[in-house]
Amino acid sequence: YLALALFAWWHVWTGGVSHTLAANGWGDPAQQVWYLAWVPHALGAGLNPFVSHAMFAPGGINLMANSSILLPAFALSPVTVLFGPVVAFNVAVVLAPMLSSLAACAVFRRYTTFGFGAWLGGLFYGFSPFVLNDLGAGHLHVTLLVFPPLIWAVLDDLVVRQRGSAWSRGGLLGL
Repeated sequence: YLALALFAWWHVWTGGVSHTLAANGWGDPAQQVWYLAWVPHALGAGLNPFVSHAMFAPGGINLMANSSILLPAFALSPVTVLFGPVVAFNVAVVLAPMLSSLAACAVFRRYTTFGFGAWLGGLFYGFSPFVLNDLGAGHLHVTLLVFPPLIWAVLDDLVVRQRGSAWSRGGLLGL
């Protein structure tokens, strides 16, 4: 999956990862790059990472009510701090289909012993036309699809297989 993701975005890595965006959207990639930069900036400055007054001043913006990518921004904070938000965005664009594919493949492995079939299902999930089209437009917030397969697995444990306690599975779903 990683090799395919790198191949899909080869032009970024050969054109200069710190100044080439892996997207051709009209404003959306810039917004996603800003979101990636905001979280480490806010945490480093002791600001609230969920609200910013740097946008729509003086009232500010509630990042929980917008298409922000707070969890990926937090996870990619070391990359953002060391190499900048453009590099973090490009890394996220490569990791999004790869991680989504891995999550789907892991869930599909629960239902089949045919490893290649599970791998192929993960490939179709993580590299679907929807994902590749919207990643090309810079819509990282809708193409990082790691959680739906994981939610499916928890619901399968809870409702179908009835493994684990309902409280622990409910806690996982809440998380």
